[in-house]
Amino acid sequence: MSSMPSANLMFGRRAAACTVGRRPAPWPACVTWLAMFVFTASVSWGAAGSWEYSPYRIHVWIALAPQPELNHLVRAEIAATVLRRAGVEFRTTWEILLTEPPASLVGELMSDLPRLSAARIAQVAENQLVDDKLICVSVDANRQRSIVRARELDSHTRLWGPLVEKSTRNPEQLADTVFACLVEAFAPITRIELGETRTAVVRLRAGGLAPEGQSLIRPGRGDVLVPVIRNNDRYGKPILERTAEVPWTLLQVTGEDDINRNLLNCNVYSGMRAPIRGRTSGRKERYAVGVRRTHPATDMQVHIRTLKTTDPRVPLPGLEVYSRIPVAEPPRELTVEETKAEERTNPPEFLGYTDWSGTLRVLPAQAPLRLIYIKNGGQLLARLPTVPGYHATQLAEVPDDNPRLQAEGYVKGLNSQIMDLVAQRQILAARIRKRIAENKLEEADQLLAEFRSLPTPSDLQRDLETQMRRQVASPHPAVQTRIDKLYGETRALLPKYLDPDLSNKLMEEVRQARGRATAPTAPTAKSQARAPRPATRELQAAA
Repeated sequence: MSSMPSANLMFGRRAAACTVGRRPAPWPACVTWLAMFVFTASVSWGAAGSWEYSPYRIHVWIALAPQPELNHLVRAEIAATVLRRAGVEFRTTWEILLTEPPASLVGELMSDLPRLSAARIAQVAENQLVDDKLICVSVDANRQRSIVRARELDSHTRLWGPLVEKSTRNPEQLADTVFACLVEAFAPITRIELGETRTAVVRLRAGGLAPEGQSLIRPGRGDVLVPVIRNNDRYGKPILERTAEVPWTLLQVTGEDDINRNLLNCNVYSGMRAPIRGRTSGRKERYAVGVRRTHPATDMQVHIRTLKTTDPRVPLPGLEVYSRIPVAEPPRELTVEETKAEERTNPPEFLGYTDWSGTLRVLPAQAPLRLIYIKNGGQLLARLPTVPGYHATQLAEVPDDNPRLQAEGYVKGLNSQIMDLVAQRQILAARIRKRIAENKLEEADQLLAEFRSLPTPSDLQRDLETQMRRQVASPHPAVQTRIDKLYGETRALLPKYLDPDLSNKLMEEVRQARGRATAPTAPTAKSQARAPRPATRELQAAA
């Protein structure tokens, strides 16, 4: 018996019987005896062990539909196949307990597995959530095919994984299909030991038992984890309302620790600042669960961020959405020059515009992790990490940018008006000075009148202040700061490019030129020599 795989696979008290319809049908005695004899030779169920060097303890509920095709022989084959393949592929890293689900949950497992809640499981069978995992499997069959559905409930985080569904037309492949669903539904879990703003260190569950290259238990470089914060009551039980994934935050594994191979170094990508900083305590636990892509794409919905729970959700159509593959270095704040250099080396990919419902479909790429940039009118609204295919839909709430867009539209129009006015003033000033130099003062006066008919800086200042009073204030401080910055920069632009004294200077230059033209000229010595003397004129007249 020493050559048999030591997989720590056991049967519980309820594992000796499975339900076909309402009548329990016993597991075949040979399967029960073999499982009890082979797989109880190692660590007993519930024995205390460390996080890294004890196997995953996994409860598996298998519910079969009351169909003639799913008889007790099929049950026996499924059980034997799951035990055999788990022992070969996962060895000492999995410790499985195959049981039948509680009778009150069989109907929900068969018909409503995607909507089954963790609170419902805890209400009926809380003792099943004291270990690592609970994987619920439902098997249905018709004349054409057999359909297998599986979903994992993590006992540490009390969060459901994605639904896995497979089908087969060959009855002989049903047991292998059930095991494939189990494997695909399983997600490794790690414990966050150190969380910083841009980096994190996580500790592998059963990492000391996992051999090199077993990616299902040991995430590798580039794999993605989703952090989960669990809050406990004073008895150490999780508070379901305060246990959830950290929104828009993902960890990407960069490699193992140089000293302890059970520790993984990760980069933190988040739409928030310092999302996982802090310490783990008895009332607050931090985990990171592996991400598995089970959907063909992710529909990203962009709505206005609501300030009250009673506010309706308003979609944002027409937003620009870009995507980029993150670099291997830890994320950090970049300068303007560094941002431009990164855009040249790793240019963002334009994905499209959000439709009328504020939705855009994001397809998976070769790299699992993508950074999504949402822009409106050239303004970056959000920078969000995502794994396309992990969720069927994701809701991104961004501040209402319409007030800023209104201010930006007015400011752009005013800037164009300022540029045109600066050009007109400079051209007229040059023409006026040219007419003064040519002593064409009448034309200079006409051009000066045309110059004075142009809008003055004071007129633009009054229009700007009027628009600022009409501007719709934003309830979001960040958006209001951008609005104030737009108006402040425009106000500072007016005296910089529009000289308020230019009109007075031109008027003074024209006045001085007119004064020079009307003043009497003093006689020169040459003109005096040529002028005849009065006596000489009289003599000439008498002659």
